[in-house]
Amino acid sequence: MPTMDQIRDLAREAHSGQVDKQGRDYFSAHLEPIAASLAKFGYHAEMAGYLHDILEDTATSEQDLHLAGVPSQVIRAVRSVSKREGEGYEQLIRRAALDPLGRLVKLADNARNLEDLEDLARTDPDMAIRLREKYTPARELLLCVGSPEGRAWMIEALRDMRARHPRSAPDPDYWPSMDDLNEMDSLLAFEREIAALRAFGLDVT
Repeated sequence: MPTMDQIRDLAREAHSGQVDKQGRDYFSAHLEPIAASLAKFGYHAEMAGYLHDILEDTATSEQDLHLAGVPSQVIRAVRSVSKREGEGYEQLIRRAALDPLGRLVKLADNARNLEDLEDLARTDPDMAIRLREKYTPARELLLCVGSPEGRAWMIEALRDMRARHPRSAPDPDYWPSMDDLNEMDSLLAFEREIAALRAFGLDVT
């Protein structure tokens, strides 16, 4: 497994020359603070914080991450928060919410984005308003997953995915796309989280 310094260098090099909406260095103004906020949740969370935009915003591929030794659960989380072609923002948020680590990373990303709006409002108040209207509902959606209603929605998503793509009896005339397979991996990780909650005696329906 790579060291955190190696992950940090990988992210810094991949995002070299990129700036945020206020013209600040993207690595130091966005990725580093998010990774720092996730460090308390463990090594994989901090890794995912550094790498969460690397698939969407750079030429780095999943294969590159595998070759660099990035753990599969970190790659899965990064994939879950990376926008797909033609995907709407709410769709992205809902998909990110399906992955336990991805959800945590997206919450940290969302918190940083909301925090940055105060500075952005001084130079571009209209954009700051638009982004707040975008980020606030996303945060509510990500947080609701921890509620009984949110967990019920997640369980229904798991059942729906299983109904459409049963691993035990695959349709010989249908080959799941890579996106389908990735989504199933996230849902199965969520199922393990539900099982852990039940083990602690929590009613998750």
